[in-house]
Amino acid sequence: MNYERAGYGLNDPAPDSDSRTAEDIAAELHALLRAAKVAPPYIVVSHSYGGIILREFVKLRTLAQFKGFVFVDANTEETPLTYPNPFVRAIQGDIDTLKLCYGDCYRLGHAEWQALLEEKARPGHKVTVDREVSQYHASGIALAAKGHSESEEPEFGRVPLVVLQADHAVDLKKIYAEGVRLGNGTDDERAGMSRFITQANSIEDSMQKKILKLSERTKISTSSWLRT
Repeated sequence: MNYERAGYGLNDPAPDSDSRTAEDIAAELHALLRAAKVAPPYIVVSHSYGGIILREFVKLRTLAQFKGFVFVDANTEETPLTYPNPFVRAIQGDIDTLKLCYGDCYRLGHAEWQALLEEKARPGHKVTVDREVSQYHASGIALAAKGHSESEEPEFGRVPLVVLQADHAVDLKKIYAEGVRLGNGTDDERAGMSRFITQANSIEDSMQKKILKLSERTKISTSSWLRT
């Protein structure tokens, strides 16, 4: 089952009264699976912000309902603290990062790629993104407040967990090169982004390794081909 959140694709937008935190989105998935009678066990794959949503979703269920978790370049409760980076924003400007970073290396079929571009250009898509981004930091804080201590059993017990981690600096380098070509940013902002690029992988590596602490049975695969 490929799940798209409210407001994306063909889905109706979420009610205006919905705050769109990770907890809200996880509760929607929880309700959907029940209404659609999609019974466990589940293997859940999450990417980016989905990593935070996945962990909120698991809290609504019992671990016995899960057979495995896959985190693909996933966010942790610490990721929102690194976003947005002011230097990256200054250099990025109005660059279409989807086309820039993946336009010449996407693995989708041509029709799928075009559908993705059309979805990103849809006005409702931006509205949905903006609503979720407005609660991004709050969602990270909320998840951190529920965290386990080192002395407790891992959050996911012995349920198998796999982390797939790509070279986080690849896209940043493309954005930097294009931003400089377009004349974006001051010298100080460019220097700041250059420093961030050199630190990006070590920062990401630290966060991804913390995901491994969620289970007693884990594996991590670090491959540059995941993004290049």
